[in-house]
Amino acid sequence: HQTWGPAMVRTLNDLVDDLDDRQRVAAAIGLDLAAGMLYANSPVIAESNAEIAARIAAELDRSVAETALRLEELVTVHVGDAVQPLPGVGRLLSALKDHGFWIGLATNDSGESAAKQLVKLGWRSYFDSVIGYDSGFGSKPNPGMLVASAQRAGCSMDRVLMVGDTATDVGAAKSAGCRVVVVGERPSGISDVTAEITQIGHLPDLLG
Repeated sequence: HQTWGPAMVRTLNDLVDDLDDRQRVAAAIGLDLAAGMLYANSPVIAESNAEIAARIAAELDRSVAETALRLEELVTVHVGDAVQPLPGVGRLLSALKDHGFWIGLATNDSGESAAKQLVKLGWRSYFDSVIGYDSGFGSKPNPGMLVASAQRAGCSMDRVLMVGDTATDVGAAKSAGCRVVVVGERPSGISDVTAEITQIGHLPDLLG
């Protein structure tokens, strides 16, 4: 929320000139402009940038393709500038690599934007693969990104563990046929996950 809320406010400021239009678009994507925060049910949290662009274009009666292109440009800049780390994640990634884990990122953000964020955080070297919704493998909850990750890692799906925090993440894991760990509160309507942890820093304990 500390990353994507402020970044989406800046994105909409650049994308939509009229204040009334901007307020309407913000409501459509679950963004509180005044507070700079995403609502809990905001599509920005889990949907792909293409899906978010379609929502914005519908509110503004603009071309989806043109809106998606401009949105992608702005998001890459503003999220890359605003990205904030969760405490302890750098140490977690370092420990996983020290123990020989292959680490891939599968995100409904674009590959370029995700890579820029990892570079800004100093984490890019920990990731063996970065796959965005625009990488040609589809977006979550479809299985393509996870299947591609397994292929890049040279392993079968039963060796893959998906770590995520949304119903979209869980859906991708289930459709790909791999195990899944939910971080934080289990999404509504989700059952039969491999494990649950309250915060990402607890992953090493779970892995033993």
